[in-house]
Amino acid sequence: MLFTKSGLTPGDTVLIEGAGGGVSTALTGLARAAGFRVWVTSLSAEKRAAAERLVLQQDVAV
Repeated sequence: MLFTKSGLTPGDTVLIEGAGGGVSTALTGLARAAGFRVWVTSLSAEKRAAAERLVLQQDVAV
C-alpha cells in the first residue's frame, strides 16, 4: 500500500507509529530505500532510543 496507493514520491514524508516493532522497522527501511523522509513514534522511550540507533545513519526523525 505504501508504494501502490499512497501517491508518495521520493522526498515526501511518512509517519510510522510504533517504533521498535518488527513491522515498523521493516517499513522504515523500505520507506528510506524509496527515498521518503521518515518520522517514527513510540510511547516507549526504550523503543524510541532503539529506533534512533537503528536509523541514525538514515536521516530519520524520531
